Amino acid sequence: MGIPYGYINPASSTDQYYRDIKDKVESWFDEVRRIAKAEGVTDLKTECFMDPHSVINSILDYAASRGLDLIIIGTKGRTGLKRFLMGSVANGVVQHAHCPVLLVK
Repeated sequence: MGIPYGYINPASSTDQYYRDIKDKVESWFDEVRRIAKAEGVTDLKTECFMDPHSVINSILDYAASRGLDLIIIGTKGRTGLKRFLMGSVANGVVQHAHCPVLLVK
């Protein structure tokens, strides 16, 4: 097991952390593109961006600035009190988006 991010050298650890996350996202996008291609979807665009600020605002600003007509976002399916107390990125996006939002569970 490796040393946790930021334990020895916070700056380089943070950079490595972001690179690791971006690699995981790109790998996931590769799989999504592979599945889409197998289903005959040829006009699929993906883009990875990272913003350490408000997740909800980052998603909304990104979608609005690029004139997107649909936001697709995953949800963990929290309900009731858990959703109320913990908040929800998906819920925040749905409440404030300028365009339709597709929730995927």
